[in-house]
Amino acid sequence: MRSSNRIEMTASIKGSTILNTMSILRELMDQRRLNALIDSCPPDTQLLLRRTVMAVEWVPVDVWSPMLHAIFERVTSRDESKFRRFIRAACQRDFSGPYRVYVQNTTPASVLVKAQGIWNSYFDSGTLTAGPVEPKDGGQHCMIALRDLESAAPIYVVVVQAILEQLLSMVDAKTVVIQRVRDTRRESYIACDYRVTFR
Repeated sequence: MRSSNRIEMTASIKGSTILNTMSILRELMDQRRLNALIDSCPPDTQLLLRRTVMAVEWVPVDVWSPMLHAIFERVTSRDESKFRRFIRAACQRDFSGPYRVYVQNTTPASVLVKAQGIWNSYFDSGTLTAGPVEPKDGGQHCMIALRDLESAAPIYVVVVQAILEQLLSMVDAKTVVIQRVRDTRRESYIACDYRVTFR
């Protein structure tokens, strides 16, 4: 259910992942550096990060996304693989808490079947659907489609890739490779296709 105070025409993200991301930042840097990182964001994002965020609240993605960009630019030095590792660390905390039911006693194929439910635990807009998991070259292959996320921030395409990588690693998938094969933006909507292979 969308919050009544959300910004018009933008998706929202669950506060819990913001809390976990900020917790990792506090472990990585002192308060002076963290303040400088927050100061580099627009005023709406600064206000968000200087108030108490509740785990269960919905926060507009385009208020949170400047902080993701700041992490990409200033913490991981525009290195996408480092940025995805950072997001994976936040995701691991997300799914070690209230969302752990998605990754307990399950298989990689089963967790992909749950893609839409997992998506709904993070976002209140768009869809994330998995095609059939099929054998390929001694492993497994699946296409995953992200559609209609209301946002002006393409960084979420990378964030979703990192979430998928972490979820699969948490259910013991081996040799996970995720490739973005089509990434499109239409007005204020984001879409992407991901080719997933694992053993």
